[in-house]
Amino acid sequence: GKLNAVQWLADGRDILVGTEGSLRAIGRNDMSGAMSPTNARQRTESALPCTYIPPILIENMVLMLDIYRTKIYEAGYTQEVDGYLARELSAVNEHLVAKGIRDWVYQSTPHKIMWMVTDEGTLLASTYDRDQKVFGISECDLGGDSYVEAILSMPGVDKDGDQLWFMVRREIDGNVKRYVEYLSSFYRDGYSEQDYPIYAHCSGTYGGLETNSLTGADHLEGETVGIWADGVDAGDAVVTNGEITWSEELSAELVVFGLRQLSDARTNRLMIETQDGTTLGRRVNVGSVLLDLYQTYDLYAGTPGQAMNKLRTEEETEENPYEPAVLRTGSYPVNLDDSWENNGVIILQTNSMHPATIRAITTLAEAEP
Repeated sequence: GKLNAVQWLADGRDILVGTEGSLRAIGRNDMSGAMSPTNARQRTESALPCTYIPPILIENMVLMLDIYRTKIYEAGYTQEVDGYLARELSAVNEHLVAKGIRDWVYQSTPHKIMWMVTDEGTLLASTYDRDQKVFGISECDLGGDSYVEAILSMPGVDKDGDQLWFMVRREIDGNVKRYVEYLSSFYRDGYSEQDYPIYAHCSGTYGGLETNSLTGADHLEGETVGIWADGVDAGDAVVTNGEITWSEELSAELVVFGLRQLSDARTNRLMIETQDGTTLGRRVNVGSVLLDLYQTYDLYAGTPGQAMNKLRTEEETEENPYEPAVLRTGSYPVNLDDSWENNGVIILQTNSMHPATIRAITTLAEAEP
């Protein structure tokens, strides 16, 4: 009863057709025969208006955007309805995708992540692993006054996985610059092909004779950059005439420099099971948290409105600040100064040139009776 333009086609069990008015499927009438002009059927599967942006196929699921580009749906065949169901994925992340998604790509390895660019030029990362029932979206700041103009995912050349490339517009030293940048690999000491961690934006690297100064940093002229030198966070330096200099005591053969950016993780409000049932909205107080970390060095934990506490271990007091940092893997407890007003929200932050990976968060909390 409608005349809707076809926005895209997707191959799968059937040919899925995204139109301006609905999601349709073209397939065989008789499943025992081949598809032909006399053995075909097409029907509406969901009254979901689809955008012009092509969908992403992950295993046997089709991920797509609605016509306004403000909601993410997954569609898959199910025997419940003998057809395709389109379920919204982004309901609890609507404050991020409501900006409007204008481009997205899928990075299958080393982690299953959809990367999205919004109309505002911000970058979103969405972990999607349906088998493990994992889905979430976070906003990624590329440092400084940055704006992502284009994005592309390409097969990698080694076991570090797919390569993610960006066209980024930046304001450097008062001038607008455009750079082609790519995402460094997820660093795993002893496993990665990449020899050292790169956790700075718009970064550059050096490998050669031991030094405490570098030239060739013209792309960050006038900016304050962080420095990683042979496993040590060597502090900050200002790029002057394309040159950076740091402490002679931290001269190094391998150097990474780039824009530091505060990484900030905040948990959702806690839902705690009380005597009268599980309750969301009841005030919660968190006394401590157990963090399960993977190859992490510098990390702070706290709650909204309270002081952030640095994660410390017994080994850390014995470390030489001029020696390479020891990346920690395992579970570490942190005591928190919380308030009943914070609803059990926990904040984790790092501003280091070292990696920080949080595998699990276990809280010791009590709910208001």
